[in-house]
Amino acid sequence: MHFERVAFGIKNFDMAIIFKDFHTFKRINSIPRESIEEIKAYLNEIGVIFSEGVVPMNWNAVLQQIREDFESFLETGGWRFLQEDEHEEAEEEDPELAEDPEFADDESGEASDETDSDFSDEEDEDYSSEADDAESEGPSWDELEKRAYEDDRTAAQKRHQQNDEKDRGRRAGRR
Repeated sequence: MHFERVAFGIKNFDMAIIFKDFHTFKRINSIPRESIEEIKAYLNEIGVIFSEGVVPMNWNAVLQQIREDFESFLETGGWRFLQEDEHEEAEEEDPELAEDPEFADDESGEASDETDSDFSDEEDEDYSSEADDAESEGPSWDELEKRAYEDDRTAAQKRHQQNDEKDRGRRAGRR
């Protein structure tokens, strides 16, 4: 599922439903912006992956490119390209997001009295041991993301193989 025309100030958005056969898609136009969170919650509930972008996509061309080089699609992260475009657009729109002027170094070169910490070394040690305990409780986000990527890749390969087998069966039936 991909939400299109999702931008600040736009009252409606579009939703593209991409089917698992990589041939078919449906587009629902002009959905009220107030509905997006409810739709996202439902999609999360049923386990459907979704992304959003500002620009409507040419899904015929995108799906054709995926079908032509499915291995490359999987190797580059599948639908990840939709999410990467979203983050790049946000950075391009507001370059100040990367750098906050309030936290810039003091250009006068004078030492600041604010560098002294109100915490003792003992408190710092307690905090760091708690953080270490929390981190050691389970897999990291990177590990979880890798697992999810591999699961998605395996499932996509199985679907692709099943579709190939169906296509071969159809061709054999025509002869």
